[in-house]
This record gives sequence, C-alpha cells and structure tokens, in this order.
Amino acid sequence: MLICVAGKNDIAVECTEFLLTEQIASEKNLVTCSNDTDKGVDSFQRSFKKYCRERNLSEATLDYLSSAEDLLFISLEYDKIIPAHRFTSKALFNVHFSLLPKYKGFYTSAWPILNGEPTSGVTLHEIDQGIDTGDIVDQIEFEISQEDNCRDLYMKYIHYGILVFKKNILNLLSGTYAAREQAADGSSYYSRDSINYADLRIDLRKTAEQIRNQIRAYNFKEYQIPKVFGFEITRADIVSGKRSKEKPGTILKQDDGYIDIATIDYDLRLHKANNTQ
Repeated sequence: MLICVAGKNDIAVECTEFLLTEQIASEKNLVTCSNDTDKGVDSFQRSFKKYCRERNLSEATLDYLSSAEDLLFISLEYDKIIPAHRFTSKALFNVHFSLLPKYKGFYTSAWPILNGEPTSGVTLHEIDQGIDTGDIVDQIEFEISQEDNCRDLYMKYIHYGILVFKKNILNLLSGTYAAREQAADGSSYYSRDSINYADLRIDLRKTAEQIRNQIRAYNFKEYQIPKVFGFEITRADIVSGKRSKEKPGTILKQDDGYIDIATIDYDLRLHKANNTQ
C-alpha cells in the first residue's frame, strides 16, 4: 500500500517519523505532500518540507495520487481541498482541530476561545466532498484552560492530533476501523473571512469576559498580539468585585504595565506586552 502524509509543522513531521521508526512504512511506499507556504525552514514548528528532503522522501502531486488504487492518504494540516470524487482510493482521512461537528472550517484555535468553550478536541475523520463533513473515526477531547490563549490551544491540538494518529493508523491501514456519521445538532462552520487578521480590533463594548476572551483568542506571539489604545496586550484579568460604573471602554487608570478599563459589567485589567507604544 502507498501511504501519503500531507501537511505541515510538528504534527506532519512526528507522524511521518512514527511511520518510519515503527516500520509501518518505508521510504519505498511512503510519499509526502507539503504545503505551499512551507519554505523549508524551521520556525517555532519544524518544517515538514525540510524534514522530508533530509530523509529523501518522495514528494507527490494530488494528480498523481488521485489515480493510485492502493493508497492511504492522511491530511495533517494540509492546506489544499482534497477532491475526493477524483480519487480512485476511498481511504482518505484528515485530522481536524476541533470536536466535530463543531467548528468546521477555519480558525479553530480562536473561535472556541471567543465562544467561551470549556473544552475542544481533535477529530480523525474520512474525507468526503464537504469541508470537514466526513464520517468520524475517532476523537480526543481535552480541556481549554481559562489561561489558554490561541497559541496554547494550537499546541494542544498538535499534541492530541499526534496521539489520535498513532492510536488509529494501524486500523486505517487494515481497514478495520469503524466510522460514524456526523450529527447535524451542534454543527458549526467558520469561513476564512470570519476573522480579519489583517485588521484585528478588540471590541470594548462587551462584557469583561468577552473582552478577555478576545485577548486570549488573538494572542499568538509568532503571528500577532492584539492592541488596545496602541499598546500590545498579552492578557486580561477581570478585577474581582469591581462593577463598572463608567462607559464601556473608558480608561480608569494605567501605568507602564497595565491599563484598567470599564466594560459592560466588570472592570478589566489589560496587561501590556512592554512599555513601548
């Protein structure tokens, strides 16, 4: 059987390494697809393209893979839509960063925090014609801490995504897995346009908890840190017992380290990233 790992970052690297180390696959029957945005340079995550080139692993195109009859394809943060109807093989799988049917689509490290979810998870599912709509093979649920920001949640996805891959890969290869249809109840989808990261703005006309969640959801230090009143804000704490008496968004006091503001209900302390405006 031909095995293809398509994707990026640590999850693609570690799952490929697992296949080779455990002798589940070899350089002869393992091919890869890396994302177009992968420049072959390690960052806070390992470059999958760099790893594959160092191991002399073959790269394949979707056109080539679509005609392969004995193929297991697994997407691990792959950035292309897989046209399942064009593939001869039906053994097409994806590890999605959410507890499907919730949070299909984009920004699964932000929306659960924005919506105040206490948990999230990873889902191994079949790839069909929809966007993250395929039958569910397995899921792992985990807690979202009140201190977790977007980056923290993403790193949890990576960790549990690797675990769900390792747990199920042999059953996927043998075809002995069981899958269940996704429920319609509780289903949600967010498009690429649902958050404009080029123009992030914190809405201060909200409750303290909602503003705090915005700060958490948009804090990913390698990509962006949200700004309020021109200052980068790394976290926010609700001031216990301090009911807001001023108009939401009013600055109550500030110093080099923080800004206290009024909200719809409770005062909120915004912690500055540094002392530079």
